[in-house]
Amino acid sequence: MDATTGKEIWRFGDPLKNWASTSRGVSYWQNGNDKRILYTAGPNLWALDANTGRPIESFGNKGKVDLHTGLPEIAKDKFIISNTPGTIFENLIYMPLRLSEDADAAPGDIRAFDVVSGKLVWTFHTIPYPGEKGYETFPKDAYKNDGIGAVNNWSGMAVDKARGILYVPTGSAAYDFYGGNRPGKNLFSNCLLALDARTGKLKWHYQFVHHDIWDRDLPAPPNLITLNKNGRAVDAVAQVTKQGYVFVFDRVTGKSLFPINEVPVPKSKLKGEITWPTQPVPTLPKPYARESFKLTEKDISPYAQNREELIKAFRTYKKGLFDPPSEQGTIIFPGYDGGAEWGGSAVDPNGVIYINANEMAWIQTMKPTQNMSGVPMGEKTYVNYCQSCHQPDREGNVKSGYPSLIEIGKKHDNATLLNLINGGKGMMPGFGFIKPEEKQALIAFLKNEEKKEVQSK
Repeated sequence: MDATTGKEIWRFGDPLKNWASTSRGVSYWQNGNDKRILYTAGPNLWALDANTGRPIESFGNKGKVDLHTGLPEIAKDKFIISNTPGTIFENLIYMPLRLSEDADAAPGDIRAFDVVSGKLVWTFHTIPYPGEKGYETFPKDAYKNDGIGAVNNWSGMAVDKARGILYVPTGSAAYDFYGGNRPGKNLFSNCLLALDARTGKLKWHYQFVHHDIWDRDLPAPPNLITLNKNGRAVDAVAQVTKQGYVFVFDRVTGKSLFPINEVPVPKSKLKGEITWPTQPVPTLPKPYARESFKLTEKDISPYAQNREELIKAFRTYKKGLFDPPSEQGTIIFPGYDGGAEWGGSAVDPNGVIYINANEMAWIQTMKPTQNMSGVPMGEKTYVNYCQSCHQPDREGNVKSGYPSLIEIGKKHDNATLLNLINGGKGMMPGFGFIKPEEKQALIAFLKNEEKKEVQSK
């Protein structure tokens, strides 16, 4: 658009129209008269001529690169999109990834693509391969991406252009809330990585949550700041977290500018779960959001009609610092939305950091999973991809934006349901990567026709 008049100059849409959810922006690169817009739609990174909006044919496959490129064969059909703009340094673009948060998650390797050709330049394995640093912090075959995945950057990155250092915050390993199949610290999940921006070689790292089972992804890009420390100017990198903590490190050495305590935390009582015995808590800066152990009955709304019932339930929940998920219920506060969330923080030239802090509590209750052997394909597909939002009974949670699916078979025909599954709608991502037979079985399940079909065979 013309920034002065608002008049449209050109428009481009991915011809496949298979992307899901929102786009948080685009990236721009220029070398002389070569001006490019780089943006993502579905699993594709597109390079467009900034003047005309046409795909640049010499980039990748006629203007686009599939973000599955360079990942293991097992991940070729898994869900991968990118909502967040890539970070550009020289002729390289580094792409954030949005992945599944379940056992079917693709690996979240950090990759650099050539802005001109679209070729993959380097890869950093966030779930280490044999011989790589951190390999011993996962089970030996974790890198094969069979039941363990993610450890992706989804929130964006930052580059120190003068030093050529790329700072990458990562998320948790999948599955998010249970790690019985991934004992260990799980490097490089929940880490700030300092990588050589040109080669991807690791310079230093810091892990903010060991063996994460609370969905404590790093939710925002780090801030590159300069602080006065003991009369000396220090170039630092600050990382906000969902826990309500800010961690501050020397950009070059990775040394924390303030002491960090490894605090003993409770053990999990869930079968197979081995929680890490300590978690890092910075001494400074002080938390910018309240913590779960500071919640009291006074925080329950005095206007709630069922306040006594809520108080009674509150008394049964676990609410200590880093209390693990439990069958009785654990209060996660700050919740899965932080603390800090995407959008992160801003820093002024005087070194003051500004953060939009969320204080929304969640109650997490773990339940034994059902044995899926003998379960019809459609029901199994629903459990794997839909149940976490729409609930086991399909009633959803309308107040939270998750509609009931009980009557959806009466509202839509099969073709419409298939389009919804493929393309998503609202907060729901598309699930185009699901096998065709699974999609048809899911539709039959949603229309209450699957069991009839199974019984008739």
